[in-house]
Amino acid sequence: MLKARARVNSGVRLFMVPMKKTLLILKQLIEERMLLSEQILSAYDWDDLLDARDSNEQFEAQWLCVDSEVNQLLRVEEIESGVRQLAEDVRRESFLVVSEATRQHELASYISDDFGLIARAVIVGYDDPWLNGLWMAYKGQSLPKPPIEEYPGKLSNLICGKT
Repeated sequence: MLKARARVNSGVRLFMVPMKKTLLILKQLIEERMLLSEQILSAYDWDDLLDARDSNEQFEAQWLCVDSEVNQLLRVEEIESGVRQLAEDVRRESFLVVSEATRQHELASYISDDFGLIARAVIVGYDDPWLNGLWMAYKGQSLPKPPIEEYPGKLSNLICGKT
């Protein structure tokens, strides 16, 4: 069983503004192709990448564990509908960018699921070294492939370029 290692910020109102700003920055990075550029996407054998993710039980278990924990927090936190929509916009924009660049809808689905998870984690203030590593792969202009190198810190700070 995977152990929860996340730190969660309490009190939605305490981090609403930085969280919203973080989501806007994330969306802008995707829209402006500073992440997920055609050049980056074309450098990969997509089948190998998807096979690596699908065949790695530890990767799948960790992704599902983080997703479950984030979803549990979303059920108990009071989140503005506009903020939820902004997180959905991040997920949708990442899908559209990858789909347009590659015409590979399965790849676009995997990547948009990652960005949806990252955006939802930002909403609830969920911080986890594995999820940070997933983000840092994208930030480093690569597509996450197992094993994910864990990275310490606060996810929103990593997205906004603060260390």
